Amino acid sequence: MLMDTLETRRSRFGFTLIELLAVLVIMAIMMSIAVLAFLKIGHAAGMRAAVLNVQSTLNLARQNAITYRVRTKFTYGNVESDTQPLVGYYTMTTNGVLIGKTNLLDVGIVFTNPGSGSLEFKFDGSCQGLAIETNILISERDKGANALSNAITVYPLSGRIKVKY
Repeated sequence: MLMDTLETRRSRFGFTLIELLAVLVIMAIMMSIAVLAFLKIGHAAGMRAAVLNVQSTLNLARQNAITYRVRTKFTYGNVESDTQPLVGYYTMTTNGVLIGKTNLLDVGIVFTNPGSGSLEFKFDGSCQGLAIETNILISERDKGANALSNAITVYPLSGRIKVKY
């Protein structure tokens, strides 16, 4: 009888191999879900950074036009090459002076507007040649329906720049 109580006491304090394996499987599932969530956050942050960089460059072009009273052009586009597409944008005055530097979007992020385009800011900050608001569309390349995309809208009369997430 004493032996039976010692045996039952000893077995109550330990875990079986099956219980330990079940806990390990649950932990592995939780870790894989967490890793996938962090990867998705990183993707969204890359897209947000690209959109904010383009918006900042548009603001720079508009500010330069107002400050120096010179027409300033923002040009953007996708250039297809054999290895990977080059997607970039730059700002220059109509005199041909480059403002800042030529910027490239991260790999996998492209302008989805057809071809390339440009916007010209006048002395008062408005956009020349636009009758209606213009959208510059930025999205992930080759992602289909799951692609993240954003639009930067430029209003012609005020030159106001707004990001639509």
